[in-house]
Amino acid sequence: MSLRVTLIGTGSTSDELQDSLKEKIERLEHEYRNDGFEAALFHDDDEKSAHALTNNNSISGVRVVKMAYNQASGAEYATQRTCDISLEADYPVPGANNLSAFSETLRIVGNGGPRRRTIETLSGPVQKQIVNKRTRVTAVQSGMAMGYLAYPWIYVPGPYFSAALRRRSVGGCNQVADSKL
Repeated sequence: MSLRVTLIGTGSTSDELQDSLKEKIERLEHEYRNDGFEAALFHDDDEKSAHALTNNNSISGVRVVKMAYNQASGAEYATQRTCDISLEADYPVPGANNLSAFSETLRIVGNGGPRRRTIETLSGPVQKQIVNKRTRVTAVQSGMAMGYLAYPWIYVPGPYFSAALRRRSVGGCNQVADSKL
């Protein structure tokens, strides 16, 4: 479980000369071109306010969701440029379930009952016979659990038929088990 925090702001830059204004706009766009920076509003004494998006404990990092120039009146782009920007980051919720995906499959082949065969005789009618009183049942339990920040071991269920467990390695990983009953 995570909490998405969004910081939305509007800012403007101005300059008497269009070339200087263009340079300021290009610098602004360059700063926000890549994700992964930290964003904050600061007080007059350069102290960071509570309105901040930091990377150090973020799951996703700070990312730019929207950057647009929506103003088109007055001196816009003649001597000033106004920009709307939306930034967001995802943070873990302390003490919350870190399970983000889970799937499990149980496949059972066979029913353990008798095996019957129909035997053709040299002369006479076809005979039905029980050739085995009990047959094998194979159960394959497989699945995956995925979390963020750590593997969610607590949510991984144990084998259904643990008394008849036989492990098998798949791709170097010993996570898949065959149960033979």
